Amino acid sequence: MAGIYIHIPFCKQACTYCNFHFSTNLKNKSELLLAIHKEINLRHSYLNNQKIQTIYFGGGTPSILAGDEIKSILQLLKDSFNMDSDLECTLEANPDDLTLEYVHELNLNGINRLSIGIQSFYEEDMNYMHRSHTPKQSIQAIHNAITAGINNLSIDLIYGSPTTSMDHWKKNLDIAFDQDINHLSCYALTVEPKTALSYQIEKKKAIPPNDEHTIRQLEYLMDISPKYDFDQYEISNFSKQGHRSKHNSNYWQGAHYLGLGPGAHSYNGISRQWNIANNNKFIHSINSSVSCFEIETLSDSMKYNEFILTRLRTIEGICINEINEPYRSHLFNQLKKWVDEQYLIF
Repeated sequence: MAGIYIHIPFCKQACTYCNFHFSTNLKNKSELLLAIHKEINLRHSYLNNQKIQTIYFGGGTPSILAGDEIKSILQLLKDSFNMDSDLECTLEANPDDLTLEYVHELNLNGINRLSIGIQSFYEEDMNYMHRSHTPKQSIQAIHNAITAGINNLSIDLIYGSPTTSMDHWKKNLDIAFDQDINHLSCYALTVEPKTALSYQIEKKKAIPPNDEHTIRQLEYLMDISPKYDFDQYEISNFSKQGHRSKHNSNYWQGAHYLGLGPGAHSYNGISRQWNIANNNKFIHSINSSVSCFEIETLSDSMKYNEFILTRLRTIEGICINEINEPYRSHLFNQLKKWVDEQYLIF
């Protein structure tokens, strides 16, 4: 099984913490979508006719696209690839985009899972992060999705913000678990280089996150989630039984995937490649039939390191039998210290 990721690099406004590739200038949106169509045709053989289990629209803000724009991409993908009958098709969305009419259209066009970027149910957090929606819109977006027939719902929350007190974090989680959702992704607020947040902190215009504050909120999340029947199956991801993200789980299990659009990454088990993270250069490369990506062939040691790093993120951890020599012996030599210090269970 394999997956396809489509990067939609547009947003209405920039969140202070975001370091993903995006643009708030939409003037070349139509050109870029045409380039993604062409890229699909150019790279339809990348996955060697493996069955596609997941399609994931990420960004940026994919919900900035009109329903017919999403429909045309999905139709071309289905015409070009071997799709699994139980396809998981996810769209990341901002709450303020998810009107009842729009979600109905998404459902009709084949989107069967939504990942809603709520981040917080408090205005103070929204202002600190420069989010475009309100807490009321967040609740309404969930209700609209369910009413329109999309019941496979994930929401994102951010913890560790200086504006998120422990009391507010507890209430954020109470509100989240009180919704009819089956998946929750929670991320620590991280100050990435060259973001608006890093600049504001450097200029003393914003308060930086505090590590101890962040850890306390994560520990509370880990303690309370089982009470609502949510399992922490990965560092940042919690789900009810049977509702793990298939797409992201496949990443952590080493499945192959094709990334489309500027900044998107691809992996076929032999090499990893990433598209140029510039909208205009991406469009020009595709239209000129020039390679729009860089490629890196993976050595055995790189594959081993990636295996360890990704599997340690998951609740299943590492199966020793999947590691060949000499890397198995190397792993055993490294394990003792971390097992003795109780960072690892063996």
